[in-house]
Amino acid sequence: MTVRVLLLALALAACGPGDQAPEPSSDATATRPSPPTSRFPPAGEPDDRGGEDPARPYDGSAIVFDPSEPPETVVEIPPRPAPPTPRPSTPLPPPAPEPLGPSGSCDVRPTEGYCFAFTGETWTPSAARSQCAAAPDAAYAPASCPLDGRVATCTFERPSQPGREIVYTYYAPYDPRLAELACPGTFARVE
Repeated sequence: MTVRVLLLALALAACGPGDQAPEPSSDATATRPSPPTSRFPPAGEPDDRGGEDPARPYDGSAIVFDPSEPPETVVEIPPRPAPPTPRPSTPLPPPAPEPLGPSGSCDVRPTEGYCFAFTGETWTPSAARSQCAAAPDAAYAPASCPLDGRVATCTFERPSQPGREIVYTYYAPYDPRLAELACPGTFARVE
């Protein structure tokens, strides 16, 4: 009997002020207290928020925080712009243009017996070098054709390319008569 009274006193102490203690019963299972009831429905049943979550664990924060409150306003801070690239205190000079005028020569003496110089005012060294590279067995030089051993010259400018004058210089043993026949421009013998 004392055990029953003691269990009843423990059950009453565990209950809050508004809770009622279970009535004692005469059978042996009545000595155990009943399990506490949860404020949340069992898994798989609708909860007080209207949804159903079968795997929902106990969420104590739902008791403290109201999920129907609007979310906090998030203020986005824009990224800082990159610092400007420092400019040199003195501006750099613009690149120098390629010189116009005599822009070198193309020597084909070993195979053809002549050399031609790019003397027109619209020739540039890069254009002259490119033109010379198209000739077989040719060697570009930034200077004019050599003077030693000359026998004739031919100055030629195509009407379709004004300012692109070329001076052909023929060397011995080239026959000056053949050079004169081959010259489409102004021919001159060199004595």
